[in-house]
Amino acid sequence: MRPVCVVLGFHSSGTNYFYGDAGRIFKKAFMRRVAGYSVLMKCVSVAVAATLGLGTVALAQADAAVQPVSKATAEKISKGIEGLIGPGYKVQSVFKTTIFGGLYEVRVGDNLLYTDENLSHVFSGNVFDGKNFDNITEERISKLTAIQFSELPLELAFKTVNGKGTRKVAVFEDPNCGYCKRFRKTLSEVDDTTIYTFVVPMLGPDSLAKTKAVYCAADKSKVWDDWMLRNKPLPTEANCKDVVSEKLIALRQKLSVTGTPTSFFIDGSRLAGAVPKDQFEQKLVAASKSKS
Repeated sequence: MRPVCVVLGFHSSGTNYFYGDAGRIFKKAFMRRVAGYSVLMKCVSVAVAATLGLGTVALAQADAAVQPVSKATAEKISKGIEGLIGPGYKVQSVFKTTIFGGLYEVRVGDNLLYTDENLSHVFSGNVFDGKNFDNITEERISKLTAIQFSELPLELAFKTVNGKGTRKVAVFEDPNCGYCKRFRKTLSEVDDTTIYTFVVPMLGPDSLAKTKAVYCAADKSKVWDDWMLRNKPLPTEANCKDVVSEKLIALRQKLSVTGTPTSFFIDGSRLAGAVPKDQFEQKLVAASKSKS
């Protein structure tokens, strides 16, 4: 019987349901997740679809460990997933999980998908521990996309110190990013931090022009905060030579920074989005403990 997909998408505007065949709806759901949705997709037979309970996946299993798979299995699953989501997306890794009776974890960019070996069932979204509601998917993504903080080229960033500045974080922001401006206000309220800011032009030519203006300024941190927090115009330096923009773009691509703001912590973990202050504080504390 032909698989049917049932998709549940969570977004600030409400809950959205989508139905359709596996390939078409999977592509739509995956793109919505990339756009900022948290999407759960389940592909099942028509007979089972009517009985599905729609909701967040909760697991009683706390262990989200993975196991390596054979080259043949990895190639088979990779080919199938890439066929579903279309050109432009590549599978980075395939592992067998200890959850859902051993589904496979498939990494595409900074997203994780779950599937059986034959791709008859595919899930896109967050998997939670049913005991404490820890986000297993988020933890795995954080590990898979972790970096070496000490290897960041901090000479391409400018530094802002709040309080003693003992807690370090690197933030990638675009000058035309509204969420970045909101997040910048949050950052200004977090005490005891040293913030290394990498301005990365992602939103078109005007972002590139603004990036050049920031890096041409004598006091980059002040100019940036004036623009992001107080909406003061950026200075113009007609004779300033742009020597960092291409390096910043290359760094963003190397680290797979696909959206702004994106934060990197001292333990190498990352956090995407303009998260609330308390969530950012929790991540700072966890990163410090992990590093110590």
